[in-house]
Amino acid sequence: MFRKEDKEIIKAYLEDGSGIRDAFCEAVIFPESISEAQEFLRESALKKIPVTISGARTGVTGAGLPYGGVVLATERLNKILEIVKTAKGGYAVVEPGVRIVDLDEEIRRFGLLYLPQPTENNAFIGGTLATNASGARGFKYGSTRNYVRRIKVVLSSGEIWEIKRGEVFANQRKFKINLGGGDREILLPNYTVPNLKTSAGYFVKENMDLIDLFMGQEGTLGLITEIELSLAPRDRNIFGIILFFKEESKALDVVHKIKEVSFLTRKGKIKSNLDALSLEFFDFFSLQLLREKFPQIPQDIETALLVEQEYTPENQNVVLDEWVNFLDKKGILLENSWFSQTDKEKEFFQDFRHSLPELVNMIVRKKGFPKIGTDMAVPGEKFGSVYKFYKSLLKEANLEYVIFGHIGDNHLHINILPQNGEEFIKAKNIYTEMVKKVVEMGGTVSAEHGIGKLKHKYLEIMFGKEAIKEMAYLKKQFDPALILGLDNIFPKELLFTL
Repeated sequence: MFRKEDKEIIKAYLEDGSGIRDAFCEAVIFPESISEAQEFLRESALKKIPVTISGARTGVTGAGLPYGGVVLATERLNKILEIVKTAKGGYAVVEPGVRIVDLDEEIRRFGLLYLPQPTENNAFIGGTLATNASGARGFKYGSTRNYVRRIKVVLSSGEIWEIKRGEVFANQRKFKINLGGGDREILLPNYTVPNLKTSAGYFVKENMDLIDLFMGQEGTLGLITEIELSLAPRDRNIFGIILFFKEESKALDVVHKIKEVSFLTRKGKIKSNLDALSLEFFDFFSLQLLREKFPQIPQDIETALLVEQEYTPENQNVVLDEWVNFLDKKGILLENSWFSQTDKEKEFFQDFRHSLPELVNMIVRKKGFPKIGTDMAVPGEKFGSVYKFYKSLLKEANLEYVIFGHIGDNHLHINILPQNGEEFIKAKNIYTEMVKKVVEMGGTVSAEHGIGKLKHKYLEIMFGKEAIKEMAYLKKQFDPALILGLDNIFPKELLFTL
């Protein structure tokens, strides 16, 4: 195990995509094995030294940034321990510091595929568990939680728990646990998370599986040191379509129709091959920004949609013909649309999708004021109403903004780009109003990024003060030394008042 106290080395662990600039710590620790991590956490608990677990630092809420204590960096826990191929797919066993892109490269050789595709390919697998990450293809395949079969967790006490899916379930909001020796009872909070894509606070519901509690825990309950992931056969190809619309209302109507036909196909209620893998939205201002890099975007366009669909070599032509017929019936001029089938075209589409956040961040650096970025989602039937609400607030405020993201999950990212202090305050107030409306509609204040250190207030609006206290008590049951991930999800001061 290595310990680094050099200021230049530490500096790299004090920044991520959150914009936080006042993080600090005494040292960065690099364990190279479970036993080293176990011993370090046990010692830190005895000495009451705060420990912040750090992954690839691709997050945007500051969950991996420290306010004191030490950082436990997982980058040397980066082994792919096992890959097994089965008749129906397979599984991989990895350490938390394995990058998504490296896992994909390795399992490709076995003809296997990891179905979730969080937007940031350089993210560590451990980080994607910490926030229950998803991404564009969550529209069809859901979030990380669905693909985690087993984990090993080191608690701050040094205990190691091995948790397998399907073995330990809650009963009447209690877990009765005998993992790592000794019986234990864990009391769960009384709230229930909304039934949609969410990464806001601890995941709690009736009769839940213990393993799911650790998906989205943001490094506050324990250090996940080993992860077993479900894999699918790599027997499918993907093509994409970018559709351009002169009227935003037409695009929103087509979104509704694509979602409807995809859900009916999945449920077997219609005989169809139409089943969108991802469904991404780009508003007028997003396209204006993208034209700096992609001048071939047609003019006089208000909105674009990026749709992906899986196919096999056997049904490729059938699937393409169905999409052409479907879009033609919706009155979409396909000569103005872009299609991707070749590897080069697919890379272009990936570049198109991922360029927007990069262009937004360039504006932020140029202006010198942080962006205000949302991560909210609502139930499907509420999307139209909440989108109108977003637009009315933004229009009235007269602030620069872009709206893009995972419209298939009713989950859009609104990036407000203030130019001065007055606009920054106005943007924060608008965000709060949006949060209140989303919560009123049964939505979530964070669909995939987590709460971290930036969104305590919004989580309290979502669940209420008593529920936040219950979250703090839940953490205390796993981490009685109160050293792990302090200030993530809720303020650390709350822990010391219980």
